[in-house]
Amino acid sequence: MLAGVPKKRQDEARSALHRIFYAACLDDARDEARQFLSRYQREFPSAAEILVKHLEECLTFYRFPERHWKHIRTSNVIERAFKEVKRRTKVIGRFPNETSALVMVFSILDEERLKWQKVRMKAEDIAWIEEASKALEQEPIKLEFLEEALVA
Repeated sequence: MLAGVPKKRQDEARSALHRIFYAACLDDARDEARQFLSRYQREFPSAAEILVKHLEECLTFYRFPERHWKHIRTSNVIERAFKEVKRRTKVIGRFPNETSALVMVFSILDEERLKWQKVRMKAEDIAWIEEASKALEQEPIKLEFLEEALVA
């Protein structure tokens, strides 16, 4: 999305986006999104169009317990796994064949997967997530003002 914003204004736009995705609740995120669009839509129409097109899906994490938001909202788990693969394969340098490289990569990714599975949840969290999952199938988050933004 920031590709649609000139480099000299990207920090400002990034900060505004951060306020949307790190808002205290869904209502605050909606307000921040409205402010972003009212401020930047005319100046950066391609960036605003991308936000409008994908915002509802991006805010879905607000339906889950707050302590899980960071894990759902970010791609840090994926980035960390690839960083670990890179770090460990650099040490080896050259692999004798493709199979040995793949064995190494998949074993590292399996270790990272096990770390992710260690996230602990209480029984009420699991029940709440099951309810939220059902709700996700039935009623997507709707931000009415986004339809107006598409027309404008």
